[in-house]
Amino acid sequence: MVFKRVKTMFSKPTKDLHRLKIALEKGQYQCESCGFEEALATLPALEFRKCPKCGFNNFIPYHIHDFLLYAPLGIGGYSSIYKAIRKEEEKSLFAVKLLRTDREFDESEVQAFLYEAEVHRSVTAHPHIVDYVEHGELEGERYYAIRFIPGTTVKKIVEEQGRISEIDTATWMLQVLEALIHIRNHGYLYRDVSPSNIMIQDAGRNACLIDFGLALPLDEAEREKAQSFVEGTAEYIPPERIQGRGEDERSVIYSLGLLMFFMLKGESYIKAGDQKASALKHVQGLRVAYNERLLPDNSEPLAHLVGRMIASNPEERPETFEAMTKLLGAMAGA
Repeated sequence: MVFKRVKTMFSKPTKDLHRLKIALEKGQYQCESCGFEEALATLPALEFRKCPKCGFNNFIPYHIHDFLLYAPLGIGGYSSIYKAIRKEEEKSLFAVKLLRTDREFDESEVQAFLYEAEVHRSVTAHPHIVDYVEHGELEGERYYAIRFIPGTTVKKIVEEQGRISEIDTATWMLQVLEALIHIRNHGYLYRDVSPSNIMIQDAGRNACLIDFGLALPLDEAEREKAQSFVEGTAEYIPPERIQGRGEDERSVIYSLGLLMFFMLKGESYIKAGDQKASALKHVQGLRVAYNERLLPDNSEPLAHLVGRMIASNPEERPETFEAMTKLLGAMAGA
């Protein structure tokens, strides 16, 4: 019910934007159903509450800086994200991430939150990267705002419709490669390629990268490191990360290959149950042949390229994002 209501809110802009504008500028919240007004400061922010007059279950917005957070979008390990409007830009939508208020944080989690925002600020202003807006702190609460993307993730598309066509897969991956090159040229290696971190918008015409928490400066990514915890989505982690070896563009290409397999086949290449078992599959020698699973539903050249991308040995993969773009572009007729 929450997301259905959010979806229709902006289909009636005059009434609903006016109601939110009052909350933003005057601090008076109007019930979405009957219009009953109450002082916003007296209401339990970011919680559902029944209107005392009509009983409608409203989500109570929250005002931070010049943003009004009015609908939940998701919750993560240490942060929650909300749809928002902004003063002077009520017709634009934003997604604002807050450190969660229902738990205490150690300094490393706070620094991780700030790090992601800083990296994003460094690499934004690209058509295939979600727009960074701002981040900051107000009365001890940290926030991080981006432009809201009206679209869906690759993960949801596959879950809802199964396999993605070769032309859409190639088109979106070429766009992602443009974003990866841009990020690299700004000094970072994007290390979190997964179906959940690519949004598809504009009726399927545009792929957009989100989530920059695992990006590292290029020289830091290349260093070998001992680690007790491996970061990333288990099904898409390159073997060298699991082994504590340095990562470069070939490592990201490995993850891209697994993503392409997921899109073309409609299921993950790595299937091992829990996260630890899935991660270990990347460093085990015995694998089910990729071509037997991709063919005959997909073309042999594309299946062969995916096989090169997911080779265990980085030396056997395409070496750079530019090389990948050339190989994939030739198949897509780009």
